Formats: sequence, structure tokens, C-alpha cells
Amino acid sequence: MKRLFLISALIFLNACASADVADGTGCPVLSGRRFSVLFDYGSSDLSETAVRRLEEAAEQARESGDYVCLLGRLEYRGVPAEQGLEALDRAKNVGEIFLQEGVSPEKIYVGIKAQEALTGFSAPQTAADERHVLEIVVGR
Repeated sequence: MKRLFLISALIFLNACASADVADGTGCPVLSGRRFSVLFDYGSSDLSETAVRRLEEAAEQARESGDYVCLLGRLEYRGVPAEQGLEALDRAKNVGEIFLQEGVSPEKIYVGIKAQEALTGFSAPQTAADERHVLEIVVGR
């Protein structure tokens, strides 16, 4: 079991090293379908509608053999460790749907990146105003 894990980890790291990397997230550059999941402030829970749409996307990805890139975003406010854990929880919840629908774990990449600064009228006034988004790219 340990040997299988090490082999899988080496294959994954080799694939990451050989692929182009987008935005410093660790996810390979993929051309394909892009969509986002919006979460409530302080939550990593998915609505029933979001789950149904993700299941449809996962089924298409499995059938076509596409890669799935989950790009979480860190929020501006709060304790950095908590931000990272929340972003990972969101990615984990979405990734579990893709795994349940039969997408191979070797085809799923997770990256976490800080949100770009917003200025002027678009800047969040409170933590609840910030975007809590997980971007998803499905393609080759």
C-alpha cells in the first residue's frame, strides 16, 4: 500500500512538473469548459442545484477522459490558516463529487490562490462581501 502511494505520488508530481502551470496554482493549463461555484461566507457546503450541475460535469469529464482543475481562492480577511483550510474544504467537497462520479483521481488537480485585490466601488466593505468562489476547468 505504501509503495502504491509513493508510485502514485511520483506520477502525479512528474505530471505536474512536465505540464505548464497556470497562475502559480499548481494546476496545469487546460483549455476547455470553465465554470464557478459560489459559496456562502464561511461555508464550504454545496446547494442541491450545485451538486446536480457538478454531477453532470463530472459525468461528462469521465466519459471524455478530461482533466479537472479545481482552483480555490483565499479570502482577504481572517486568519490565513483558516482561509487556507476553508478553501481546501471547498475544493475537497467539489472534488468528492467528481470522484463519486468515477473521474480518476489522477485526472483531478487542486490549486489554491489568493484573490486579486479589488479597488474602488467593487472592493468588499465587509468579509461577507468577498467572493467565495471555486473555479473549475474541465478539459485536456
